[in-house]
Amino acid sequence: MIVGAGPAGLDCALTLARRGYEVVLADRNKQAGGRLLGETALPGLATWRRVLDYRLTGLQKLPNASVYLDSDMNAEDVLGFGAERVVIATGCDWLPNGYDTHLEAPGAPVEGATVFTPDDVFSGRDIPGPVAVFDYDNFYMGGCIAEALSARGLAVTYATTAGYASAWTFMTNEQPNVHAALHRRGVPIKTRVNVAAFNGIAVELADMFTGARKSVAARSLVIVGARRPRLSLYEALLARQPEWRAAGVRSVDRIGDALAPGAIVHAVHSGHLFARSLDMPEEILPYKIDHGLTQTQAPYPKAGVWHE
Repeated sequence: MIVGAGPAGLDCALTLARRGYEVVLADRNKQAGGRLLGETALPGLATWRRVLDYRLTGLQKLPNASVYLDSDMNAEDVLGFGAERVVIATGCDWLPNGYDTHLEAPGAPVEGATVFTPDDVFSGRDIPGPVAVFDYDNFYMGGCIAEALSARGLAVTYATTAGYASAWTFMTNEQPNVHAALHRRGVPIKTRVNVAAFNGIAVELADMFTGARKSVAARSLVIVGARRPRLSLYEALLARQPEWRAAGVRSVDRIGDALAPGAIVHAVHSGHLFARSLDMPEEILPYKIDHGLTQTQAPYPKAGVWHE
């Protein structure tokens, strides 16, 4: 049983089914896709729908794979199902935490009734303008969120701790496109700044190096920064580990964003790696790790925590 039909769960289910396992994929939503449903609705990301369509279509063709949507599983449901292997692919949540310049890491949550995250944008919540989008994730999400909110007719300011909008997209050759898209939308870009304060009327931005502050009108603040795995089901199952053997459960594992939030490609790889390595002898696993200066290689560690 795989709980969560996002990119990790879908790929894990398809790969396991192709290997001959009886696979059940359950998701609490009425549509499969997980994070893909929100992200593919953002400007420029519609083609990522292929990550969902390819895997869901493949699962529907296999007689040993079943997909159950609108199925919010709890620990009792999982233990009563009778699956030998349980894989948690429940994704993660964006957090409204600010950025701590001293630790160079997520800081305390920013308080306020109009403090939002990308999850709020995906769910269609009303976000009053003008809006400040504060991005320290620095990949594609912040720029796409700013562009999407501008497309709603809102006045948007994009602010980031980095020197460019969506700074990591320099590595993917997409950074010029991000800046051009925000320019077309009339979105001002404030670089090398941190959020110092927000009161529901304006956001106060502090220069990362000098501390000099500047106020920008904003009724809403959307923070694109840290994410946290959704672990309630996983932790509930761990708390009932003494019951696993009687329920026929041999292992409970996490994959994708429920294990380590990352990009969609990381989630897909995590699900695929687990499915390819399940029950495989260590010595024939294809994945190798380069141990740096020693010039040696060792098998990639098996996915998951094994209990039998």
